[in-house]
Amino acid sequence: MVEPPDKRNHIVVEKLCKSFGDYDALIDIDMRIGRGEIVTIIGGSGAGKTTLLKILIGLDDPTSGAILVGGENLVGMPRRRLVEIRRKFGMVFQYSALLDSMNVLDNLAFPLREHTRLKDKEIRLRVREKLEALDLKGIEQRLPSE
Repeated sequence: MVEPPDKRNHIVVEKLCKSFGDYDALIDIDMRIGRGEIVTIIGGSGAGKTTLLKILIGLDDPTSGAILVGGENLVGMPRRRLVEIRRKFGMVFQYSALLDSMNVLDNLAFPLREHTRLKDKEIRLRVREKLEALDLKGIEQRLPSE
């Protein structure tokens, strides 16, 4: 039985396993991620990083284990509820390209424009705040090739 997360933990992963036939991609992964915490997953090619992320955001199912997001177990969750919870997540795959015809600001603003009802002024403010937090202030008008 998976213990419920405390107030600091928003994502709890316990004994997560994923097998593809005879190949075990993930074996007994345990982790706790607090709300607002930034986590980096590092590993060599084939170590299971993308597999883990796909499972965490509900794009793939684990072979076994539990994933609690805000206290709700994603494993075996009805598809409709899983879609609602997936809206809390964002993921950029390793080789996904930015839209080369759009500047940095517009590339970063794109999901906010598509999936929220925020006004353009608020979107631009949020994008600039995130760029500043990453020490990337002033690159808003650059193209990805720059």
